[in-house]
Amino acid sequence: MKNIDTILDEFLEQQKMRLKDRTFRDYEDIVFLFKDYLNGYGYLSLDNEKHKKWEEQFEKDEACFTQIFGQEELTGYQMSEFLDYFMIRKVMASESLMENAVRVMKRLSKWMTEKGFSNDDYQDYFQEVKDLPKVEKLAELIFNHARNTP
Repeated sequence: MKNIDTILDEFLEQQKMRLKDRTFRDYEDIVFLFKDYLNGYGYLSLDNEKHKKWEEQFEKDEACFTQIFGQEELTGYQMSEFLDYFMIRKVMASESLMENAVRVMKRLSKWMTEKGFSNDDYQDYFQEVKDLPKVEKLAELIFNHARNTP
């Protein structure tokens, strides 16, 4: 079984062949952030046995989650937490970065389904998440209004 790092590296390698350099760099950035999210927060959805395995490795390498787990941990839950929580609250992504993240994660989901790494492409979820960049813009407008109002 392939680990998450290998799966994401294969995804990027295939995208590199079809994308322009600038667009590909966007893909690399989002995949880097997704790996960062998984290594920092992916353990929260593990069962007890997998959690113990992760804890043992974490002592040696904090970026071990994507090295020891495979496709079974690349779930819709992980994708939604990455976009809905991590990108908004931890990265504080701009509207354009959120648009890129949604596009890349949607493509990753579709690619994983095509390659047999997943049985579901989560398209219903991506119909809902397409509004996240607008939500980020609204949050920015509210913040600016509050800051400029006595």
